[in-house]
Amino acid sequence: MVVAHPDDETLVVGGLIHDAAAAGVAVTVVVLTDGEASHPDSPTHSPSDLRRLRRAEVAEALATLAPHAHLVRPALPDGGLMRNFHEIVGLVGGVLDETATDSALVVSTWRFDGHPDHEAVGAAVAQVCAERGVRHLEAPLWLWAWQDAAAVPWSELLLHPLSRSTQGVKREALAAHTSQVGPLSAAPGDEALLSAEVLAHFARPWESFVERGAASFDEMYAAGDDPWGFDSSWYEERKRALTLASLPERRLGRVLEIGPGTGLLTVALAERADDVLAIDVSAQALERVEDRLWSAGLADHVELRRGHVAYDWPEGEFDLILVSEVGYFLSSSECDVLLASARDHLSASGTLCLVHWLHPIEGWPLDGHAVHDRALALSGLERVVQHVETDLRIDVVRRPGLPSVAQAEGRC
Repeated sequence: MVVAHPDDETLVVGGLIHDAAAAGVAVTVVVLTDGEASHPDSPTHSPSDLRRLRRAEVAEALATLAPHAHLVRPALPDGGLMRNFHEIVGLVGGVLDETATDSALVVSTWRFDGHPDHEAVGAAVAQVCAERGVRHLEAPLWLWAWQDAAAVPWSELLLHPLSRSTQGVKREALAAHTSQVGPLSAAPGDEALLSAEVLAHFARPWESFVERGAASFDEMYAAGDDPWGFDSSWYEERKRALTLASLPERRLGRVLEIGPGTGLLTVALAERADDVLAIDVSAQALERVEDRLWSAGLADHVELRRGHVAYDWPEGEFDLILVSEVGYFLSSSECDVLLASARDHLSASGTLCLVHWLHPIEGWPLDGHAVHDRALALSGLERVVQHVETDLRIDVVRRPGLPSVAQAEGRC
């Protein structure tokens, strides 16, 4: 089990931890932070006080659930796990290398939970498990309290029933988290964080998990050279032409392409750019991009990097940032981080171009319109190009006051 904060482990998977341990299964629980940011306005407890208190609480809770479980506490910063994505990947990978068996199961918080720390954990663990071929379940927590029924991925939900005995053990373990289920003091800022209404969601006779049925992007590319038909589809060919025609500058300067796919658009960008940095989460995709660039004789000024741009934004400014068919594979928090980072890393005359499919994206929280509307809501940018049709939407945004193409050529 990998969670962000002390008490997450008991709330969402305490019953499964207990039942697994009772069945003789070796259990390792990774609690990434000490929860020191839980009461930022407390007049009685400093972050150091909270860190000590919550470390003791999670140790007591886990001793109740599974006395022989192994507890890992790396003390990463509470509230900052999006900035520690790669550290989480390395840490969880190391734990798996030490403990995993052929039948290993990893449970984490859900990557679309609405809490940035929970989402960072879910995304990092998903990456590690996909790379190692390990089964991964995600446990929603704040989904039940913050979001409506439409946000629940009912078709992907798995339930673990809890016996009355297990429910009792879980209640006892949750009571150990005294700083969360009760007030620290009567002073303002020391209120209980987990209300009775919230706790009722986790007193049910079952625990819920999401298992994504879709293959990882690497698996999709491994199954075929062109899983989305980039090379063969007229839709894809036409979309590339529309995208390139929407860019206001002939020479593109320094370009950041997020999600290059198989590299067809990367080649076209490289022909007009001084330098291109292309980032993708899939190593298989980047191999195809590299082959295509070498064949086109354009590899000398293109850098390929594997990464997740919501957690590892590249340094420097860019004259063009292209986000194509990527935004709806992110959580809301991740999408907001990506878009804000793009705005903040545009050069003074830079362009942000977004291109997305408009049909429903099953199993993901955002769609194409939602991604583009979030971009248009960013302060400091204005739309200069929009193309919308049944299948796709293109939006180009820049800083206010820049000349149009015709103005730049002195035509008006």
